[in-house]
Amino acid sequence: MQRTWKWYHFAALWVGMAMNSMAMNIASYMFAAGLTEQGMSPWQAVVTVLLGNVIVLVLMLLIVHAGAKFPALLRAILACGWYGIQT
Repeated sequence: MQRTWKWYHFAALWVGMAMNSMAMNIASYMFAAGLTEQGMSPWQAVVTVLLGNVIVLVLMLLIVHAGAKFPALLRAILACGWYGIQT
């Protein structure tokens, strides 16, 4: 069965990956605070963080076109190597 993704699948992935790592943690607030300390207004800092999230979203959407088979093969190769190291 072939999987098809709709826009809300990509939105959920983006919220899960980009928003949690970029806009919903202390490091992001510290980044925005540093931008305001350097002279940006609070709105400019917020727009800068959001722009960074949009850039991450675009790159994630471009990576999706590679499909799931290639990353699965890379994981398999890495798993074989890790198994060899562990044994």
